[in-house]
Amino acid sequence: MIKTNILAIDYGTKYIWASYRNERSGLTMPIGTFMNDQYLMFNLGEALGRYAIGKIVVGYPKQHKGLQAKIDQLIKQLCFIEKKLEVVKVDEEYTSVQAAVTLWTTEKSLAEDTVASMHILEYYLKTQE
Repeated sequence: MIKTNILAIDYGTKYIWASYRNERSGLTMPIGTFMNDQYLMFNLGEALGRYAIGKIVVGYPKQHKGLQAKIDQLIKQLCFIEKKLEVVKVDEEYTSVQAAVTLWTTEKSLAEDTVASMHILEYYLKTQE
């Protein structure tokens, strides 16, 4: 199977939020939330296969060096699971704000971060045009 779809990740220390783009249909869809625990790599590895992921776009905060180190570790582990996986870091500043506007809410929720992962993916796609 040719893996051409793109997975977007919004990293958090407790949860990982994800969405993906189906390259055939051109649609970006939410996947949801993964617990950032000892089963994370198993769950993400399963998602890579299920959604035929060939590329991952990861939200990368410019201002948070500690979070950057954790994201770099996640990327290393994902590339170990899937050797031919392409990973792209994308500036994630203001994606949570954009998600709150999209959802018309002022309260933080898990849905907001899933939508933020969709904004990360859409931002990446716009920069590739």
